[in-house]
Amino acid sequence: MKKTVRFIVLLLCAALLVSCAPQTQSPSPAATTGGAAATPAKTAAKTEAETATPTATPDDHTPKATKPGEFPVYTGDQVTFSAFAQISSSITTMKYGENAFSTFISDLTGVRIEFDEVRASAQEKLNLVLASKDLPDIIFMENISADMQVSYGSQGIFLPLEELLVKNGYFFQKNVLTYLPNIFELYRMSDGKIYCVPKVQGAFEILYENMCLINQTWLDTLNLPMPSTTQELKDTLIAFKTRDPNGNGKADELGIVCLSDAVWGFMMFPFIYHDGFYSTLINRDGNDIFPAFTQDGFKEGLRYLNDLFVRACWSPRRLTSPPIPSCAPSPCKRR
Repeated sequence: MKKTVRFIVLLLCAALLVSCAPQTQSPSPAATTGGAAATPAKTAAKTEAETATPTATPDDHTPKATKPGEFPVYTGDQVTFSAFAQISSSITTMKYGENAFSTFISDLTGVRIEFDEVRASAQEKLNLVLASKDLPDIIFMENISADMQVSYGSQGIFLPLEELLVKNGYFFQKNVLTYLPNIFELYRMSDGKIYCVPKVQGAFEILYENMCLINQTWLDTLNLPMPSTTQELKDTLIAFKTRDPNGNGKADELGIVCLSDAVWGFMMFPFIYHDGFYSTLINRDGNDIFPAFTQDGFKEGLRYLNDLFVRACWSPRRLTSPPIPSCAPSPCKRR
């Protein structure tokens, strides 16, 4: 089976890699000569004055790398990279000034990304770009096959990144290699090289589509334990609503705030298993499929949710929240 590796170059990683370039690195010819490298004839005719070590002046705006881990990663003139970017339909644009995230990253790092945004037929368009002479600096795209990576890597079109990540990737070392020292082995191609920045989603906050986050400060203020059953959760929510944990003298606290579909995922699993989309229940021997809403556990879960709603433990915003695509099981035990 053909091995496929996600080929993802994260915007922040790309910018931060630049932050760790050696400070003694000389600027490119284009940066020092106004876009054209010095020719041999000009080099031979240089005078002693011309070959003398240049002295920095207040008007010298040549981009200079800062120390690894510092922001911005460059000082001086604007540093700009080009990027071929596969954009999902949920993103309007990645352009600076129009996308909050890319604007934030650019302002933080001092590196501007000019995006060639692609929404449909990304693989075909990437093939055309790679066949041209106008190559982007960065590719933001998933599912570039291992064969394709090795093929373009052998031609020097895709550059190996492992050495750069190990030697210059300050934040990659700190936040990834420290905890996942063997991560490169998951992305190493048959030629022994790495052509992508590994995709890591290790933060607890993003491990699951849905999870229940509770205000620990409010628990401490009201001297309440962490709820571990549905009944304890109900008691905790009622206390949040009625005992003024924020101390402002008003009963204005919200019990639960969530996206509407998260109700079925998080709150119903303690009562009955279901897939969150089609509300089906698979029996233990795996032979039959039943509609979850016909089972007693589902009905009991609905009564529980209704009781929370009657007691005003649900935020009214839940009824107008947009749906989410999938659900995760609840850690709460059924009472």
